Amino acid sequence: MTTEEAIQALPSRARVGLALASVEHVVATLSTEPVAFSEARQGLDDGWRWVHGGKVDPIKFYERVEPLALASTDFPIGTAKKNALLSAVAAFCYTTGEILSYGASAGIDPEDTTLDSEMADIGEDDLVDCLQKAVEGAPDVTAEAQWQRHLADRLVADFRTDDPDQLGPTIAREYFLS
Repeated sequence: MTTEEAIQALPSRARVGLALASVEHVVATLSTEPVAFSEARQGLDDGWRWVHGGKVDPIKFYERVEPLALASTDFPIGTAKKNALLSAVAAFCYTTGEILSYGASAGIDPEDTTLDSEMADIGEDDLVDCLQKAVEGAPDVTAEAQWQRHLADRLVADFRTDDPDQLGPTIAREYFLS
């Protein structure tokens, strides 16, 4: 099963966790960029809170995307920092879309957000882009690709669904990072 096929067999929280965990693997690359690093860490914390079943304001969460996208323009294409930032941007866009998709169950009225037009094109391609940029931003590209593949396989074994539109169970952050 390819990573793309695995994604289609997972509920929302598992897919978001896969994206966030991939960013976790490369975020240390940004440690010398205090503003970007802080935004990425805070975004990861908020994203994990949603995966764990907590409430996250999608508008405030999405506000983390712009500073990261702007910071990415400071680095040449193909550099680890640029790829780490682009991985975080894609993950946070994808996570925002998922938060909005399940907003009614979390007490959020999707009609009240200003994100509808920006989120219209967000989908699984953003998740795949996040994973690819994390691989490209990793110190060891092969090891990162293998880790992602192993995690995707483990997620499918533990959380497989025939309905990828399901929110799915809450999953501990540690599950993804072990």
